[in-house]
Amino acid sequence: IGELVKALRIVETIPERRIEVATTYTNIAQSLAAIGRMEEAEENVREALKIFAEGDNRDYHYSAAAAVMGVIAYSSGNYKEAAEYYEKAAETVKRIMGENDNYRLLMSNRNSMLELLPENVLKSGENKNVVPTGQEDKRWCRDENKGIVICRKYYEEYGRAMIAEKFSEYEDKIAAG
Repeated sequence: IGELVKALRIVETIPERRIEVATTYTNIAQSLAAIGRMEEAEENVREALKIFAEGDNRDYHYSAAAAVMGVIAYSSGNYKEAAEYYEKAAETVKRIMGENDNYRLLMSNRNSMLELLPENVLKSGENKNVVPTGQEDKRWCRDENKGIVICRKYYEEYGRAMIAEKFSEYEDKIAAG
């Protein structure tokens, strides 16, 4: 986290790099959330969201900030807010990259949050607000797989090998969240 704070201080000195400042705040927030420092994580991600809002949340990196807010809301038991942030993140990914694996993962997180809301659960046990994610086997949707746990498993299954294969010369310099 210390190195990210140093990077933030550097990039803050460059006025035309506001998105990079927001992205760095997001990276700090992701790291803090991963170690359970949710209050600090929220402070940082809110700074990022303010900057992204200046550009109408049109940058792809906004999706990461929204997803971190989803993790933070989930950790405090605010499942409705978590679902809303995951959906915002997913819609940003969909708009820019299409309905890819990241989109489906974010929508899966959203659906998991909605399933935790008692007012949305129908008598049949189906959630009226859950939308298909394209992952019928639901391997990323199990109860023990929420938020950061899902992200970590996804990275272990797909990200680590891809980075080793395509970016081996930078592998020791890459942070994933």
